[in-house]
Amino acid sequence: MTKSELIEIIAQKQKHLSYKDIEFAVKTMIEQMAQTLSSGVW
Repeated sequence: MTKSELIEIIAQKQKHLSYKDIEFAVKTMIEQMAQTLSSGVW
């Protein structure tokens, strides 16, 4: 699943949220996961 696919799926199920908000949330979550994994503190 790509990031775009994930955003689309969430947007279809959560119609009360804007596409931009979902996109921002998904990008932020992925960035945080990447930073945590790269720091070795998990």
